[in-house]
Amino acid sequence: MATLPLLAAREGVEAPPRHLALAIRRDLPGFTLDVRLESRARRIAILGPSGSGKSMTLRAIAGLEDVAGTVRLDGSDLSPLPPEQRAVAYVPQGYALPAHLTVARQVTFATDCVPERAAAWMGALGLEGVSGRYPAELSPGQRQRVALARALSRCRVDLVLLDEPFSALDAPLRTRLRREVLAVLRGMEVVTVLVTHDPAEALAMAEELVLLDAGRVIRAGPTADVFARPGSELAARLLGAEAIGDGTMLPDGRIDVGQGVTLLARHPDGEGTDLPPPGTRVRWSARPYQIRVADDGACPARILWRGEVRDGQRPMGLRLGDAELEIVADPSCAADGACRVSIDPRCLQVWPAA
Repeated sequence: MATLPLLAAREGVEAPPRHLALAIRRDLPGFTLDVRLESRARRIAILGPSGSGKSMTLRAIAGLEDVAGTVRLDGSDLSPLPPEQRAVAYVPQGYALPAHLTVARQVTFATDCVPERAAAWMGALGLEGVSGRYPAELSPGQRQRVALARALSRCRVDLVLLDEPFSALDAPLRTRLRREVLAVLRGMEVVTVLVTHDPAEALAMAEELVLLDAGRVIRAGPTADVFARPGSELAARLLGAEAIGDGTMLPDGRIDVGQGVTLLARHPDGEGTDLPPPGTRVRWSARPYQIRVADDGACPARILWRGEVRDGQRPMGLRLGDAELEIVADPSCAADGACRVSIDPRCLQVWPAA
């Protein structure tokens, strides 16, 4: 992708932090949105199940939803301003591209569009060759780029709001476009708020993560911290926890998971100091591919079953302490019966048992 010096800082240089503060509420029959959040991150992901209020929160920031409360950016209250005065680049679900407009007209559609900026974004996002096409003649990836170029071509942009922008794309294209969009957003002096239901997407793109359920924030903070310490079973499930075991915290930052097996949950460099206190009953989880069968593994375990190789990986059933887990191993893994496994403490999710 081309560099965009008109809109971005020098390559590899992050723009300074900004301050976004939300205190918004909307009461509807059977549902209340009540979101309170403060963040100095430049890229924020809001993650939650369908119906949790993610899109409504994004629309409230854009001024498209009638809510009570305030939306502040760097101390300025945007709440009294109409949408067109909020300096917002908004990419809704489905991209909302009028069928009768060519790509060139889509990108310059906004009344406050800056033609030079539109041309720069067309080039940066690889759209110059399709400028005369209509939405029906574009691939999903091209439509996504058109919507992004249109949003960013306004004369002033302080907030970039992305509502599940990659959900309609297949996995390889989704991964590539995430990387490309992230490259564009880095260096821009904007706050980006991404709505998603995909934990991997949030982990790849966001500095801070907000977990939303039933209209309320249940966990918020730096993305890595939220993943490592979800705080509750509900939050852990939203983050994709599946292989879950029980245990008890020990004084040395380990977890007693039963059968005399302990897992290290505090990394030697000091990460994980916010663990529950010793004696706390906890739940723990690791992704199937993060539990590695290895001769030099720190923990004794037992292989319960070995599945057929699928997509270059072999599913395996594993007993680790009192937990029975399904893991993903290299096809060449020949372990059977007793074995040893290792789990990087930074990959371990831990939260108090309900």
